[in-house]
Amino acid sequence: MSKKASTHEFQAETKQVLDIVVNSLYKDKEIFVRELISNASDALEKLRRLQLTEKNIFEEELDLEINVSTDDASNQL
Repeated sequence: MSKKASTHEFQAETKQVLDIVVNSLYKDKEIFVRELISNASDALEKLRRLQLTEKNIFEEELDLEINVSTDDASNQL
């Protein structure tokens, strides 16, 4: 028995999808901060791996770190 594959077109409004994700996932400030730090960590890990294989394109003493600063006066990170 042979089945034929069918192709369907998918279209999405990127702005609407992004609004849904941002408004549902990132409403909780703790989740937003955790996700932001996680994304930064992933980017640094990717850069660290590149440093090991592509030594000629990076500074020798490039610090790979995430810095989070607080401003108590304005209640901001």
